[in-house]
This record gives sequence, C-alpha cells and structure tokens, in this order.
Amino acid sequence: MDSWMPFFVAVTAVAVVFQAIILAAIFFWVRNVSKRIEETTIEVRSRVAPILGRDWLVLVESEEG
Repeated sequence: MDSWMPFFVAVTAVAVVFQAIILAAIFFWVRNVSKRIEETTIEVRSRVAPILGRDWLVLVESEEG
C-alpha cells in the first residue's frame, strides 16, 4: 500500500500541472478573442454612427416640417 503512494502523488502532480497549462491556454485564448471583439465593435460603431446621425437628422427635420 505504501509503495503506491508516490505513484498517486506523481500522477496527481502531473494532473494539476496539466490543468494549470489548460487554464492558462484558455485565459490567453479568451483574452485574444476579447481584443478581436473589441476591435470589431469599434469598427462597427465607426461605420454605423454616421448613418444613425443622418437618420436622426431626417427624423428631426420631418417632425419640424
């Protein structure tokens, strides 16, 4: 029974290190995706804002006239 203890400790240590590597990979992947989403959001806002501004002016003018 005592001879199995080092084996189980080694397997557990390897599993913990493997989990840490996987979590680090997930963290960096999510960070990269977050940056890409932010860049896409900024691009969409820059394209949509002028259109919405013109539509707003048309709406205001139609209410006044």
